Amino acid sequence: MARGKATRKEIRQLIVKWVQKGKSFRTRGQEFNLPKFTVADIVTKYGKTASMEVAGKSTVRRPKVTPRMHRALVTICKSGRKDTVRNLTVKWNEVTNAHLSR
Repeated sequence: MARGKATRKEIRQLIVKWVQKGKSFRTRGQEFNLPKFTVADIVTKYGKTASMEVAGKSTVRRPKVTPRMHRALVTICKSGRKDTVRNLTVKWNEVTNAHLSR
């Protein structure tokens, strides 16, 4: 298999079934033209999760503002109701060590 491509589900099922019967990773890998480490990873994942599914890629962007930073911002906003955005930004940068502009 090419690097980065998922192994087909049928092949995964056969690998797990044959390894459970006592066949080695190396012989199963040679049969399907897969590295023994790939075979070992498939069997290990099946042992942990009992699943044949391929883990998908996470495309979620991590938020810039963490929950802790958000709590700090709420606290700052509640402390001085008449502060300007510029003053709030300065206070927030001091508390969180994040260098953000308004």
